[in-house]
Amino acid sequence: MKNQRIVIEAKGLVPDRSANQLWEPRPLDCVIDSHTITCLMGPYNCGKTTYLRALGAVDKPYDGELHLLGKDVWHAGEKVWWELRKKVGFITESAPLLSVMNGLRNVMLPALYHGMGNDEEVEAKARALIERLGSVEDLALLPGHASEPQNRVLALARALILEPEVLMIDEPAEPLDTPCRQVFLANLVDLVRKDGLTLVVVTHNIPFIRMHADNIIFSHPQGMRYYKSWSELENDSDQEIQAFLHPDVIQGTAGQGHRHEMVE
Repeated sequence: MKNQRIVIEAKGLVPDRSANQLWEPRPLDCVIDSHTITCLMGPYNCGKTTYLRALGAVDKPYDGELHLLGKDVWHAGEKVWWELRKKVGFITESAPLLSVMNGLRNVMLPALYHGMGNDEEVEAKARALIERLGSVEDLALLPGHASEPQNRVLALARALILEPEVLMIDEPAEPLDTPCRQVFLANLVDLVRKDGLTLVVVTHNIPFIRMHADNIIFSHPQGMRYYKSWSELENDSDQEIQAFLHPDVIQGTAGQGHRHEMVE
């Protein structure tokens, strides 16, 4: 593995409070090293996306400190922000593409905006990136006419074309069928293990977390819990965590399968 360094450090980070929230945001302390996979998990509607947006500095928090790539983001100047936005990619759950541009131009747009080359150079880079991530039906299609797997690949390529050091992604493969989901998630793992990307991901996919997570942030009713491995999480005797990981066992129906197993 390449030499690691701290790329995200949060101290007492509390997301912005909303009148519509059904839960009380709690402080999060975590340190995330480069070239690792960090998964945010927990029950539905418990703030995982909100914390992901706070960690990615998409939303300004209610309280706390956040350093991205060694920069104090809340006291960063315009030049620092410009660089951070290239180095920290963020993909929302819906991963929207611009409806008026075809797939290829959607991928090219960030690189053109940041002046990373002329049209021909950026197009060549975009095509190479898309080819690596998987075949797509037709790059000339507008997003509204393309399949969900194609649009997911294009959204990922669009985020990666700026060559970010950190990628944050919310529910990366939620709408995909099993074969497409497996390919998509395998590509994400390769980007970390082979290319040195740092991945922070919200997911309900228990097998993915168990197999690949280097760090886990669990959204607990009493506060965010940070674990350095799956075994550390699994061995936590906290009843809330055990009820989430083993709902059938807690309910006295062991042997009927784990209801989280195939959920993304």
